[in-house]
Amino acid sequence: MGAAGDDPKRRERDAQIRSLDERIGECVSQALASGELQRSAAWGRPLPDDGYFDAPPELRMAFQVLRNAGHLPVEVEMLQELQRWRDELATLPPDGEAARVLAARIAERQLLAQLRIERLARTLSL
Repeated sequence: MGAAGDDPKRRERDAQIRSLDERIGECVSQALASGELQRSAAWGRPLPDDGYFDAPPELRMAFQVLRNAGHLPVEVEMLQELQRWRDELATLPPDGEAARVLAARIAERQLLAQLRIERLARTLSL
């Protein structure tokens, strides 16, 4: 049995992937040259913090597929909820009772989310 590089199917698949990568690169270059990217409302702004990078790297693709299909894992929904609460907390007077209660809720939910995400990382299953 030959090396993996000797497999014709693998060579064909690798060539298709390279071809697709090249086509994507061409499209991005064309959009950049035409100014299409710069006209985007999101140009130059940071990506929204939607919890993607809070998920274990091994599960990010699975989460993205579910999200694109309109189904979010509970853990992702929790991270989004946490972000909404943090945004709300930023608008409250820092020494007020409402801020204290919300900060405690955020801490509790953050711990629960971290525990669930760690379990996912250990088991690598949704």
